[in-house]
Amino acid sequence: SELLYHITKFLNILGLIHLFKTSKIIENKLKNYRHILDDKKLKPYFCFVKYNQYIIDNIKIKHLNLSNCSHINDHMLECLLEKNKPYLYHLNIRRCNHLSSKSLFKINTCNNLTSLEITSFRERKTICNLKNLKYFSISYCSYVDEIIENLNPELEYLKLHWCNITKHNFLLLKKFTKLHSLHIYGTTSLFYQHCIDSKDIKNVINKLKLKHITFSNGSHINDRLYNSFDNFDYIRYLNISWSNVTNNFIKKISTAMVNLEDLNIEFCKNINNNSEIYFINYFYNLKYLNLTGTYICFKTKANIFKYRKYLKL
Repeated sequence: SELLYHITKFLNILGLIHLFKTSKIIENKLKNYRHILDDKKLKPYFCFVKYNQYIIDNIKIKHLNLSNCSHINDHMLECLLEKNKPYLYHLNIRRCNHLSSKSLFKINTCNNLTSLEITSFRERKTICNLKNLKYFSISYCSYVDEIIENLNPELEYLKLHWCNITKHNFLLLKKFTKLHSLHIYGTTSLFYQHCIDSKDIKNVINKLKLKHITFSNGSHINDRLYNSFDNFDYIRYLNISWSNVTNNFIKKISTAMVNLEDLNIEFCKNINNNSEIYFINYFYNLKYLNLTGTYICFKTKANIFKYRKYLKL
């Protein structure tokens, strides 16, 4: 089991083993098991280590996901970026705890990068200013205003995960004229501490004509939010999971978002069986509905599915 653990652990980052100087680790582990496994069984794994140098020297990495790789440091990432800078278009370094601001400075030199997912760095001066960036996701950031001001104005997708968002930050989003997807997780700072009102939300959504919206994980999101949604027939996806909205909110959006295709009300515990009528008689274009954790019983869910056969619950 120990052998398999070390093998599968590094196979997950195929092509990077030699670069991360872990080939010797695997090789030494395999040698320790020579008395248990014969050479014939070990040969494939030794071949993997042997040809790893060839792999890393010849592949052109376009999509690189290093999320949750705690062993990645600045030097390792720098080597990767230096070699694949002309080809790389997607990079995910979320929760790479050993990376510092030096990595972000290096990332800023990847001019072809169109998608970036990061966790906030402590240094405020590390601002992302990639000109071709279309997709951006950041977690646990306390200086969102500086990030937003320096992002590409042609950004199309923005995800803010448990960031400190103020009313000023939110209004700055109107600069992204091509933004179609806005996802905010952890909204306490926005809806409680800075008390954004429904008019501000409505203005931003109307200005950008957003198609995909998330306001999730906020106990202070309640029915007053539905004043923000009025005749938004361009919205296709709405996620208000883990909030305190009620059946009245479902009633409101059933007529305000007639083209809605995907609705996520997961763990909205104030929504119960009384909302059944809206799911049956409205939401004609709805294809996906997440009712997990609500107080809608199995019998009601079955009845909704009976009348809406093409709906996926």
